[in-house]
Amino acid sequence: MLQHILIFTTFITLASTGIPLHYAHLFWAPYVISVFGGIDNAQLIHRTAAYVMIGACVYHVLTIAGSTVYKIIKKEFDIRRTQVPLPKDLFDLINDVKYFLGLEPYRPKMEKFMYKQKFHYLAILWGSFVLIAASGIFAQPGRDTGRTGIHAIALVRTGICGKGRGRRMIRGPKTQKHPKSVYLISIFVWLIILFVAAGVLNHLAFSSRGPGLLIPLMKKFQKKESPAQVVLKKHKEAEEHQHFHHIVPVSQLPEALRPTCYICHTNLPHNKSKKVRAMLNMHTYYLTCETCHLKKNEGETVVYKWFSPEEKHPKGPFFGTSYNPETGELEMVNPHFSKIAPFYEKNGKLTPIVYMQDASMAKDFVKIRDQLTPEKRKEETKRFHVDTLPKGLPCQACHSSKGILDFKALGFSPKRTVDIEELNIVGIITKYDEFYLPDLFKENMQP
Repeated sequence: MLQHILIFTTFITLASTGIPLHYAHLFWAPYVISVFGGIDNAQLIHRTAAYVMIGACVYHVLTIAGSTVYKIIKKEFDIRRTQVPLPKDLFDLINDVKYFLGLEPYRPKMEKFMYKQKFHYLAILWGSFVLIAASGIFAQPGRDTGRTGIHAIALVRTGICGKGRGRRMIRGPKTQKHPKSVYLISIFVWLIILFVAAGVLNHLAFSSRGPGLLIPLMKKFQKKESPAQVVLKKHKEAEEHQHFHHIVPVSQLPEALRPTCYICHTNLPHNKSKKVRAMLNMHTYYLTCETCHLKKNEGETVVYKWFSPEEKHPKGPFFGTSYNPETGELEMVNPHFSKIAPFYEKNGKLTPIVYMQDASMAKDFVKIRDQLTPEKRKEETKRFHVDTLPKGLPCQACHSSKGILDFKALGFSPKRTVDIEELNIVGIITKYDEFYLPDLFKENMQP
């Protein structure tokens, strides 16, 4: 916090004093300089702020180097959790730009420090180095400021100079012959500005994830689809969902409405067993984590109902409960986030057993988790697993007519209920001791 305050205040001070000193020949400069008590005081303030900025930069570099060495010795250093640019940052930038242009359905999953944060951080480091180096150059008596090659840094034109030297620089003729590097940098900056502006305009005007200000106008000039085209489009969408490896866009909940489990385990938590993790993760689209991992206590009544973080009493229809009579595939419904979850039943009142990230305990953990050692983080997470089974329920607990879920009460169609209760893979697991892949579900199987 101290370093942030020092850099912020010294930069504002340097800019507010250095710019009017450099452009002292303009009509507004004397008024600004007078605020600081005249040119002598302005130069003194400017030099003092420069010394403080240099000290803050040196202090920051020393603390970063020291903490890095300490983590390496303790074997806790992880380059992915640092500000060091990695190849993944470039791909994240490309995919992020595609997302804002409407070419990707969702943003990439990023590390603790995303590419924008690294860019800002390195820009400050690079800028501080240029400011300090250029100021040292200008501070040397007799230096020809027109040939230093750092004309683009107007803030350091006065540098950390003596009183007489600063006045001569202010009153001297303005250099007009800039090196080619300055023009190349300017072109690069303008290209970035134009590219970002194009993305913002596209997001505001045409993107389906933005306001879509010009979408109504665009639709007026588009040809309306014929009934045959509409039917063809529906069949194409059904085929996409039918294809096993086709990835369709998946809506995401706001962070505050996501389960607490997602803080550490994400929305695809099963990753230990490579043989079955895809099948287990598929269940996360229908069930909350607590449905399989709840540790039931004696004397407590638990029932299973549909739960939605967006609605108190979701009505459905819910995805996966029935088939489309025309295609035979699962009936498609509007995007929603309803899942089957356990509820405590007491005195006729139902209370969902689902812990969300907006809970106070979860918020407190998010604030401090990056500051904890692996051992302390493990101890802290034990509080979240008090009522949690480390291993989920077996398949038969749900895929059975005598299981914990009442599919009829949950709104499943009769055909869908039969298919779930008599799922082939459940029969393979429960009815046969040996089959073609006898070691499929063994956790200790080597990849």
